[in-house]
Amino acid sequence: MLMPGPRKLTEEEETLIARLRRSAGKPLTKQEVEAQRISWVFGNLPTSSKLTRDDVVKLIKARDGE
Repeated sequence: MLMPGPRKLTEEEETLIARLRRSAGKPLTKQEVEAQRISWVFGNLPTSSKLTRDDVVKLIKARDGE
């Protein structure tokens, strides 16, 4: 069985792709990088971890000397 050819994107999909391309080229602020780092660390903790998001923030800030 042959695979169908690619379909034409809707106007809404084209708009979303354009917005993604613009934001992908924009550099992140220090606050955005910090928020992503906290989220990544917290998200990668084992489910059995008792650490809260606030604990992660405090640990990262202590590690960075803040």
